[in-house]
Amino acid sequence: MSKDIKYLFITIISLIFIFCSVWLVGINFAVIMLSLFICLNIIYFEKQKQKSIINPVTFIGLFWFLYTNADFINNIDNSSYLKNVSGYVYFLYTLIIVIFYIAYSTFSFSPGKKKYTFSSTHEWTIKIASSISLILISVQYYYLIFVFGGWDFIFLSKGERTLLISGVSIIYTASSQILYMLAPLMYILSKRNRLRSIKYLSYLMIFSNVTISLLIIDRSNLLISILPIIFLKDHFNKISNYLLGLLSIGAFIILIDFKNLVFNILNNSSVFSLNIKIPEEFFVSFSITKDIIEKLESNSIEYLYGMSYLETLLTTLIPFVQVDALSTWYVKTYYPSIYNSGGGLAFSSVAESVLNFGIVGILIYFILIGYVFKSVAIKKDNSDLFLLFYSLLIPMTYKLFRSEFYSLIKTPVWFWIMPLLLILLLNSLFNSVKMKGK
Repeated sequence: MSKDIKYLFITIISLIFIFCSVWLVGINFAVIMLSLFICLNIIYFEKQKQKSIINPVTFIGLFWFLYTNADFINNIDNSSYLKNVSGYVYFLYTLIIVIFYIAYSTFSFSPGKKKYTFSSTHEWTIKIASSISLILISVQYYYLIFVFGGWDFIFLSKGERTLLISGVSIIYTASSQILYMLAPLMYILSKRNRLRSIKYLSYLMIFSNVTISLLIIDRSNLLISILPIIFLKDHFNKISNYLLGLLSIGAFIILIDFKNLVFNILNNSSVFSLNIKIPEEFFVSFSITKDIIEKLESNSIEYLYGMSYLETLLTTLIPFVQVDALSTWYVKTYYPSIYNSGGGLAFSSVAESVLNFGIVGILIYFILIGYVFKSVAIKKDNSDLFLLFYSLLIPMTYKLFRSEFYSLIKTPVWFWIMPLLLILLLNSLFNSVKMKGK
């Protein structure tokens, strides 16, 4: 039996099962199964195209499933749940994954004939990036030990940690974010130039980033630390299916019980007391989208008509211009107690799209996301610069459903793209001086 026939057979059986489960189990269960069917199809097709499940589109499918269905899992016994605004929001979330994947699969680009690799012409890139990396690692641990209070920091509450970290100098934030970019950069440089010492330095940065992420119990930073390197190791060496299985189990723990697990370890509690429940952030984002739609329908808030995007571009291009991100505005306006305690809520690109242009905003935004992802995916084969960006896109998929445009753009531009361009510019400058000296 050919693969196509097997796939068709499994698809028909799956759709019959989903259809029958509406009456046999319940509508909410059927919705969850339909989402799982869409998610697994995206993973299957991308595995066929790219010969690996470690790619940004696979992770978009996975995170889409988690953020779309967490609310339904929490309300699985509520038969009327789909009849209110939740049904419309589910339709919107399903629309975005379909629109994104159609756009991603449809767009076609030429990768270009000229190859760009971080090879022997990047001697100064290696020297500069190595020096910056060691300095920034030192800065990280300086803040952890002398500013955050060292061991005492571990036993602070989540709110206390958030307030303490948010109150520190931009130097700490910048050092951590730049290291997220430098670690995969150094790994690519080590592979292109066969320099084992540079590879070990990239591992040191990963170790530092992971350690800090564990101590501050930050799931997002942990994913940004490890996912690009896992992709790059698979890209250059191909990771075995066995190891991928172990990594998948680890990723499941990180996504589902990370904060509880790390908190138990740090406080000498039982390491094995897994508390399998959906993290709050997975259904808060969906709930906020519902809330925004209800407020728009009741005219308690007005459409922004692109203003949040314009403000993001303005504050990105001119960093001294300060505007509140939508997540900050939302919490400050509707949940001041959470805001004052240093907490926040996971505003999303979906909610922002609706708040700006309604359903049309969703279509435009996720078509553009599909365009960007496809462009980087094609160009990565001919350019190490885009290979680096591609590796960093993987953890960014996590933020796509829990962060607005402001958070998605400003950090990568100022802490990833700008430092990288500066390093490459200095490398080019020093190479020119060296050539003139000859």
